[in-house]
Amino acid sequence: MTDPDESSERTDPWVVRSEERARVAFPVRVRGRVRLTKRVVTEEVTHTFTLRREELVVEELPGDEPGAEPSWDSTLPEQGEELFEVVLHAEQVVPTTVVVPVERIRVGTRVVSTDVVVSADLLRERVGVEQHAPDATTTARSAWGGAQQEQTGAPDGGARTTKEEHP
Repeated sequence: MTDPDESSERTDPWVVRSEERARVAFPVRVRGRVRLTKRVVTEEVTHTFTLRREELVVEELPGDEPGAEPSWDSTLPEQGEELFEVVLHAEQVVPTTVVVPVERIRVGTRVVSTDVVVSADLLRERVGVEQHAPDATTTARSAWGGAQQEQTGAPDGGARTTKEEHP
């Protein structure tokens, strides 16, 4: 085969050797979804509180000594008159609730790497050359990746060896 676009005078035959190369793609796909929700749970709580209240205390004091003058007015009030008025106080429990922040939760992601072994069968082309010439030329076959040795008869009657390495 020759290159039809080649404009030089040389008509050296040529061939293109091809091989497959392994390529690995890493598409990102959805692995799963996580939904973060919060809900309100009613919890019964029991606390003990101490309540205080005022009580009326009546204290009796001993009277005056016999024969002494009375220290207070001993007359009884008339009916309908108020004697004394005392206001008593007591504490009451007034339950209220207040919402306060108690915890902050942060959700994030991290990347975890794992090693995965991928194997594939790749095709490679091998090129071989065989030449039969009437002037006792011996040609060794060339295979992909090997060395090509060609021994030809030189014009001066000697033998010349050339060696080419192929990747």
